[in-house]
This record gives sequence, structure tokens and C-alpha cells, in this order.
Amino acid sequence: MIMIPYIFMIYNYCTTGIREAYINDKVLQQVSNQLEVGKAEYFYSKSIGNLNIGNSRFDTGEIASDMQVLDGITYKSNVKSVEVNHIGMLQYTVQAMKDGVVVYEASTYLLPKTSKH
Repeated sequence: MIMIPYIFMIYNYCTTGIREAYINDKVLQQVSNQLEVGKAEYFYSKSIGNLNIGNSRFDTGEIASDMQVLDGITYKSNVKSVEVNHIGMLQYTVQAMKDGVVVYEASTYLLPKTSKH
């Protein structure tokens, strides 16, 4: 009988760790997915949806009904002009935010639209 509280405590630590790992993995997958979709949109149409330089777009992502733990996470996408080694580029960033705090962020560089001569 004296061991039962310790068993429950270990069980709680294990399930909490698994739950956090699942949430982190889902957030990482969603950020990567939105980053790849944005790159594909830019590659085919030289624009990312209705996203202009300096503007932000908010999205709730693909949240299944059985994952209430992810309800508070929103995804913010933005594009800004940057210069890398004297080459003008666009930086496309996707952030996962929970309660206004960034929990994960990924970005990539895109070459700007060039005019054909």
C-alpha cells in the first residue's frame, strides 16, 4: 500500500511527458507544413496567398476535434524584406503562438521576383 502513491506519481510523470512530446511534435509538424505550403505558393505564383511584405496572417491550423490541448495555439505567418550578403531576399516566417507567446518559430529565405529581360 505504501508503494501505490509512488506508482501513481511515476505514471503521472510518464503520461505528462508523453503528452508534452505529442503537443510539441504536432506544433512542429504544423509549422513545417505551413512553411512548405508558403514556399510552394511562392514558387508557383510569386506570392504567398494574400500575404504582402510587412503584413501578418493568423491561422488556427489543422486542429482535430479530439485534440483539445491544441485549441489555444495559433499560427502567425509574415514576410519581410531582408538583405543577405548584399542580395535582397524575402524572409518568410511561421510562428506558433499560445496565449500571445511564441512557442516555436521557423523561417526560410525566398528569392524575390525578378523581371525577365
